[in-house]
Amino acid sequence: MNMFEEAENIRASLALRDMTQKKLGSLMGVSQPYIANKVRLLDFSPEARRLITDTGLSERHARTILRLSDECDRLYAIDRAARGKMSVAQCEIMVDCMLDEKKHGESDAPTPTGQLSHFEKGLESSVSLLRRFGFYARVKREKHEDILYYTITVK
Repeated sequence: MNMFEEAENIRASLALRDMTQKKLGSLMGVSQPYIANKVRLLDFSPEARRLITDTGLSERHARTILRLSDECDRLYAIDRAARGKMSVAQCEIMVDCMLDEKKHGESDAPTPTGQLSHFEKGLESSVSLLRRFGFYARVKREKHEDILYYTITVK
């Protein structure tokens, strides 16, 4: 059973038994947020569900992409995440960037500071991943006049 079939079953159980997410969660041995997150997956269109399932994206990828409200943006993000074989952390950065673009208006050119912020977030994410694999890793950022220097140390 895929994530969407499970979500459909949960929604049907909620409706059939006319119970709260908390009560159903208790019966299933899971938390209320678990139930809520499953049901939220049903906000995807049938096309988006099919793409997520066909490309093998995880439920965490899907919940990240669900932060986008526009259907075209969601389909684009699904395609890009799948083709790029993105990790969930990379997918989160992509979605953050897309949301920032929407927030600041698509006609506005992205500011260098905003681009740098996304770069630094991605860099920190990569260094964190190295640490999880047991490497000593750190990023040192220095500014001299109007030049930024990044030193990445990995042992």
